[in-house]
Amino acid sequence: GAFFTAGMLAAVLPGSSKGCAGRKVIEDMRRAGVPRTPQFYEVALRALARKQGFQAAVEVFQELKADQVVPTGETAGCVMTALVEMKDTRAALQLLRDLSKAEFTPSIRAYMFLLKPLHAEGDWEAALE
Repeated sequence: GAFFTAGMLAAVLPGSSKGCAGRKVIEDMRRAGVPRTPQFYEVALRALARKQGFQAAVEVFQELKADQVVPTGETAGCVMTALVEMKDTRAALQLLRDLSKAEFTPSIRAYMFLLKPLHAEGDWEAALE
């Protein structure tokens, strides 16, 4: 089920040099009528985080949103980690804002993880937000 498919997705994504394999796999799944549940996305993003497939994780998260799947704490945490690791603190901060507006409460770990690069950048205004 979801674990097998998500595991296969995670196995092929980080090897993509162009960073578009995630979208292609999910589009193929969409065309074939294969469901992409919150559990599917959670397993895939967790596996990508372990493999440090940060760009692929961001792309998979965009597909999660396109499928109108509500992010879980795990999926949000994985993409937050990916954005921070990619040094895209602005996108990570925007994600945190978007999740908060959607009445999603990010974990304290997500806030702490984002504070470190904001501190390093000296962006106290964003950190206090």
